[in-house]
Amino acid sequence: MLKAEKKIFRLLNSHNKFHKVRNLLSIIGLLNFCTKCVPVGRAFLAHMYHEYSGKNPNAHVSLSPNARQDLYVWLVFLHHFNGTCMFLSANPFHSPELEFYTDSSLWGCGGIMGKTWFQVKWPTHITSRSPPLSMAFLELVPVVLALYVFQDRLSNKRVLLWSDNMAVVAIINRKTTHTPEIMALLRKLVLQALKINCYLTCRYVPTYKNTMADCISRGLNKTLFKLNPQVSRSPIAIHPSLLPL
Repeated sequence: MLKAEKKIFRLLNSHNKFHKVRNLLSIIGLLNFCTKCVPVGRAFLAHMYHEYSGKNPNAHVSLSPNARQDLYVWLVFLHHFNGTCMFLSANPFHSPELEFYTDSSLWGCGGIMGKTWFQVKWPTHITSRSPPLSMAFLELVPVVLALYVFQDRLSNKRVLLWSDNMAVVAIINRKTTHTPEIMALLRKLVLQALKINCYLTCRYVPTYKNTMADCISRGLNKTLFKLNPQVSRSPIAIHPSLLPL
């Protein structure tokens, strides 16, 4: 891990515009080994692998923006890596302790896991933005927040997320997208997943079955309490610095 971190740090801080393909492939190989412990990181090798594999090892190439951003995600993770990694739990995905629901609306967003939940009302600079952010972006925001809010419970676990947005389901499971704004948000999601060693899978749930998360995202808290009287009476507080907007 330390060797990979040092190589990435030198590469990203190099004044050279072009780099030997052999050196890039060496870093890819080291990071590929790291994914044996943190499999979610494989998605952030895909761009580099497709860009540089098959090229002459002695050729010199520039580092693409996507490759640079992916390497930065790895650098931050490796810098915080504590030298140990737990094996992911073999518990079935449908265990109630290891699944959560999220949703977004034009009012705000939120998520719920068991009896605990969080809620965010969109700030004015989001609701008044022109052109507006895509619904896929807004639906991804509570997923990122959930990995922070529920991190103690999600750490070293395989986790199932339920979403009623098909685009989000595809983006999370593929760990990639062609939309730059969403890709930037996805990198934050994957970086947090790497830090807590959480393997996240997403499945689609129809909106009529995602009623509690839907109520949270619309600010309909009284309706939420009627649907499930056992949920906490107040949401978990979200620090403004966590809002990835």
